[in-house]
Amino acid sequence: MDTEEWSGSTSLDKTANQLAEEIGLTEEEIAWRKAFVGFDTEEQERMTRLGDVVSEEKEQLTDAFLETIYAHDRTRAVVDRSSQGDDGLRRVVETYLETLTGGTYDTEYYTQRCRIGRIHDQLDLPLHHFSGMFGNVTTLFLEEIKANTIETARNAAESDGPDAVEAAIEEGFADAMATTRCINLEMQVVNDTYESRRRELREAINLIPDPIFELTSSRA
Repeated sequence: MDTEEWSGSTSLDKTANQLAEEIGLTEEEIAWRKAFVGFDTEEQERMTRLGDVVSEEKEQLTDAFLETIYAHDRTRAVVDRSSQGDDGLRRVVETYLETLTGGTYDTEYYTQRCRIGRIHDQLDLPLHHFSGMFGNVTTLFLEEIKANTIETARNAAESDGPDAVEAAIEEGFADAMATTRCINLEMQVVNDTYESRRRELREAINLIPDPIFELTSSRA
């Protein structure tokens, strides 16, 4: 999930822009995907406002995310294969959380997500592990949204009455939906980059000569 150390080319000397082009991640495609899941301008603004939560709770959110990774041997093994180290991984997670609520969500933003997906694939992180990590990120945000919603609703109940409580709950639900849709779009791009890598490997395998076929042909 890095945006600095993992700059430049990826496997087969492809840049992030080349990867985005290969999977068809154009401006029009991104707009379609946003519309399909309902991630509109209002929801993008909600994600930007959630950046305040990330700033205030960055250390706790990062700890919670890393705790799950370190607690399981399979994901811990991926960390051990990376050159980042524990401190580097922590910076990666912090940067990812910041950019997730950075408010751009444009072509450049999703192009960088292509690179992130490819690098994790190169580290042999299975796609279902990566999807699980996205699920964990979603949970972190939903827990923070729940806590904020409960606090706002309680304050409203004490001073403003039922309508304000209902409004607080609706706002919390809207934030939760924005988070879910935003992270779903992230997962779509990562899935694309993994599938792109699989196609490359299949094509490379098909280029390898079949020794049995060649031997048979030479004897004919």
